[in-house]
Amino acid sequence: MENYKELFSTPIGIYMVSLTPENKEQIDKGISQTQLNTPEAWFADILSSFENDNQLHRKPEFQELSLLILSNVLDFCSKLGVDFDKFDIQYKDMWVNIMMDRMGIDKHDHAGDFLSASYYHTVPEVSAPLVLNNPVHDVFIASLYSTISEELKKQGKHKHNCSQVNINPQPGMLVVFPSYLTHGVKVNHSKEPRISFSQNFIISQKK
Repeated sequence: MENYKELFSTPIGIYMVSLTPENKEQIDKGISQTQLNTPEAWFADILSSFENDNQLHRKPEFQELSLLILSNVLDFCSKLGVDFDKFDIQYKDMWVNIMMDRMGIDKHDHAGDFLSASYYHTVPEVSAPLVLNNPVHDVFIASLYSTISEELKKQGKHKHNCSQVNINPQPGMLVVFPSYLTHGVKVNHSKEPRISFSQNFIISQKK
């Protein structure tokens, strides 16, 4: 087909960020000095610096990490076809989230931003996965699945008929995705803290 185009596909970037032991120690120290609370406006039960300190990318303790994240985000943007001669990609905010046992985050999006990302600093065993929801309406997905034969249902769901995808985090993993994509975190069951950093990025036209 000569005119085939993927108009509404949803790209996701998964990267591994390498930090030195010194960088990790500096980040741990920075986290210990960051004021955390449970944001009242969130449908979540976590500890976060979002309300009190969401500019961590500007702090010396997190500078190396924020630069590495930005480098990967720019790589993701290049794969999207962003013209860097015409557009700038910049941090909007960056904050830390700490999840203990039985904590989770309901699905939400970051409307108004261009890209969002999650970096996983500490991932104990049985840590909760990141859940990315299919941008196609849930009702349509449900009706699509209901119309297929029993034989096909036995084969299970796949990328064309699933309503969500779980991404199991690893230490050092960075997940980048469009900010319109609804996402959340299932209930966490780790006894040790699951620590991640969230970022939003904006795109602006160069003058």
